[in-house]
Amino acid sequence: MIPAEKKAKVSPSEFFAYLDSIEGKAEYFDGLIVDMAAGSSDHSLITMNCGIAIGRQIDDRNCGVYSGDLMVGLEISNAYVLPDLSIACGKLEKSGINKNVALNPQVIVEVLSPTTMEKDRTSKLLRYMQIPSLREYLLIEQAKPQVDLCFVNDKGFWDSETISGLEGIVQIRSLGIEITMASIYRLVEFES
Repeated sequence: MIPAEKKAKVSPSEFFAYLDSIEGKAEYFDGLIVDMAAGSSDHSLITMNCGIAIGRQIDDRNCGVYSGDLMVGLEISNAYVLPDLSIACGKLEKSGINKNVALNPQVIVEVLSPTTMEKDRTSKLLRYMQIPSLREYLLIEQAKPQVDLCFVNDKGFWDSETISGLEGIVQIRSLGIEITMASIYRLVEFES
């Protein structure tokens, strides 16, 4: 998605009023509104493939796989964002500011776009790491079969690993599942 940042600072309530007034999507970062444009066909396909692969393995649990329509509140850092996918287990905790904002994702997935890649790998990552319930953050490349997985390790510290190639396996530790890279990238055609 291609962001367009608005320069005037607004309050969270003004941001949600703005959201109600537009057709598209936007995110909020400490007073700044960032409008979001539609993603590419590969972005959409990879997101859905990942959601289906995860959903099939957790359908017998009290966990939900939520699309990019569910906003996640990072209230400690005054931000409201739209990850491509979020997985929450147990009761979905909702923000007191807006009932359509979740506060307790366990896993967040971002499919990287050229225009958002830097922010997804830096400032969003740092904000996401402040969510007490979050255990894993997947950053999925579009141009090549590669997933960077940030996760809370056994000692309670954030760690990371990179999985490359269609034969790879992504282990989502907090859910106790594995998804294949081939399933994430099903029907995606890579440039030579």
